Amino acid sequence: MKLSFNNETNDIADVDQEIRLIQQQQKRGYFVDDQRSEQKIRVGHKVFADQVKLNYGYKCAITGITTKDFLVSSHIVPWSENKEYRLDPQNGICLSVLVDKAFDKGYIGISNEYRVIFAPKLYKDVVLSELLRPYENKKIKYPNFAPPKKEIFGVASKRKI
Repeated sequence: MKLSFNNETNDIADVDQEIRLIQQQQKRGYFVDDQRSEQKIRVGHKVFADQVKLNYGYKCAITGITTKDFLVSSHIVPWSENKEYRLDPQNGICLSVLVDKAFDKGYIGISNEYRVIFAPKLYKDVVLSELLRPYENKKIKYPNFAPPKKEIFGVASKRKI
């Protein structure tokens, strides 16, 4: 069995714990207790998310999906990159979960003309590129109010593809 670790941190304790859990799985031991931890929380994120979804009429700006369980409010400039834009509904776009992940990871982007653009890496996954192909160069749904600011797309370095 090949082991691979995809940790964002190189904390030895986390790696040791992951090794123990993999060994436990290999012995068919699947029980694990919950742990308490202290975490930063995104104060105001729910207000932002609700405002963005309302702004887009609870509809994905790219696919048109309206099932609320599949909609998220995505930041154009990521939360971690700029505190000034965190609650700004003009820094948000309502997306379905698959499209949000593709947007967040840089597989798709949005041009200054509000059109969906594809990154070259999208084509490495044939199924994913076929699923998203109908939206290539499609103009996003214009929100009811507070449209995304064109200058925000320039600031969104993480979103450049």
